[in-house]
Amino acid sequence: MFLFKKCIRCNGDMYTDDDYFGKFIKCLACGYTINLPEEKAKKVKTKNKSARKIAV
Repeated sequence: MFLFKKCIRCNGDMYTDDDYFGKFIKCLACGYTINLPEEKAKKVKTKNKSARKIAV
């Protein structure tokens, strides 16, 4: 998808893309990149409640 005139550095056109690390938006003119947040964050669940406590 293209986003016309949305780059905050040069006011250029941007496009969305993805790679091994996730999705991002990149400017065609200057190369400015904005990483997009993950859609589904994986939650780590532990069965032992004492493992969740932080030692002070």
